[in-house]
Amino acid sequence: MTMTGCSTPRSFQDIYVPFGPNSYGYAEQPAGERRFQVNYVAPLQTGFSFAQQETDAGVARAFDLALLRSAEVSAANGAPAFRVVDRVNDVNVRNYPSYRDPYWYPGWGWRRPYYPYGSRYGAFYDDSYATLAVRVTLTVELLAAMESGGYDAQNVQVTVRGRYTAPPPQP
Repeated sequence: MTMTGCSTPRSFQDIYVPFGPNSYGYAEQPAGERRFQVNYVAPLQTGFSFAQQETDAGVARAFDLALLRSAEVSAANGAPAFRVVDRVNDVNVRNYPSYRDPYWYPGWGWRRPYYPYGSRYGAFYDDSYATLAVRVTLTVELLAAMESGGYDAQNVQVTVRGRYTAPPPQP
C-alpha cells in the first residue's frame, strides 16, 4: 500500500513562482536565436512512499507549468506560438530508512532504553519516509505563426491556468 500525505498541498499561486530561495519554481534563459530553455522545478514532496501514478502526476504537473511559462515567454517576445523541440524529465524518488524502536512501553509508546554507545541489539529500520523531486526542462522555439506541432501561447495560458486554479465560489 502506498500513501502520500505528509506534504501539504499547495495552491497554484504558491507553486507557480520564479525560482528562488524556496528551491522550486520556473526559470528561463535564451538558448539561441528565437529559442529559450524553460525549467520548472516542482516543490519537494514528502510521504511514506510514491507509486508510479503519483510520480507520473508530478511530472505531468511540472510539464504543464513549464509549458505555461513557455507560453508567457513566447507572448512576452511577440510570438503567438511556440514549439517544444526538446524535453527532459528529471525525476528523483528516494526512500529513507527511519528508525523503528523494538521496545514498547505501555502508555508512553515506543521508547528505547538509553545506551550511550548505541544499541546492544542492533538497529531496526523500515522504509517509511520518501521524497519526490521533479524537474522538467523544455527547449522551445518561438514561432511567428501557428504551425503544425506548435502550441498557441494564449490557449496554453488559459488552459493551464484553468486546470490549476479553482473557480470562484458561487453565491
